[in-house]
Amino acid sequence: MSTAANHRRATGPDEALVATLIERGDEPRAGAETCVYAVEIPRAWEYVRGHFPGFPVVPGAALLISVVRGRVRERWPELGEPRSVRRLKFKRVVAPGDALVLRLERRAGGADDGPRVRFQLTRDDAPCCTGELRYAGAGGGG
Repeated sequence: MSTAANHRRATGPDEALVATLIERGDEPRAGAETCVYAVEIPRAWEYVRGHFPGFPVVPGAALLISVVRGRVRERWPELGEPRSVRRLKFKRVVAPGDALVLRLERRAGGADDGPRVRFQLTRDDAPCCTGELRYAGAGGGG
């Protein structure tokens, strides 16, 4: 099955993905709100089927859409959909069964520069995926 087909099937609630909030905090002087999740990638996750036989790898789109965006929506639903992704880097392969840590840091923006959420997904303290989601400014533009 193609990654696009897997995306269509997995955009609803993640039945097998387990993400547990383990820390939450505010950094008032830095103007940031943070949270940290423990994430378990299921061995039989929809996104992994057919990607790749004999050497299963979690597609980057699955990490971004289901893991990162999913947790941002859960934590800050008022942000809506991101308007862009910046500084996206995939640094290590993520496989089914991996135990990851997702750190999110939300920063406010101005009227022309909307809120942003920086993210870092790690395995054993080594970065796997990093980047920043940007959202529309107060005027709703993008």
